[in-house]
Amino acid sequence: MSSFIRIAIVDDQPGNRIIIRKKLESNTSFKVVLLAENGRDFLDKMKLLPSDQIPDVVLMDLEMPHLDGHQATIEIRKDARFDKLPIIAMTAHALSEIRERCLQEGMQDYITKPVDPDKLYGTLARWLGH
Repeated sequence: MSSFIRIAIVDDQPGNRIIIRKKLESNTSFKVVLLAENGRDFLDKMKLLPSDQIPDVVLMDLEMPHLDGHQATIEIRKDARFDKLPIIAMTAHALSEIRERCLQEGMQDYITKPVDPDKLYGTLARWLGH
């Protein structure tokens, strides 16, 4: 077992991926193992991963071109290998109906952008049992 938590970041904005990665990797417990620029890119990369390299958690932007976070979550949930994979939505829209939609689609939680490090760590801890 690895000594760090493996994280995937799916966001169409390179700046967001860099900021979130830096926030996470400033804590040695986290390692970003997969970066994807949209839902299609994420699904393609996940299908190629061996079982021992699957991330422990996914941070999923909701609004992306090609395949958004909603549809990517619905698609990834069709693969039994990823049944228990926590997916946490990231969005600038702090609306209860968006949060409910995310939960119905198979995401476990929801954090708003800009991402507050304390809320990010707290959310990850809740879903990873730490």
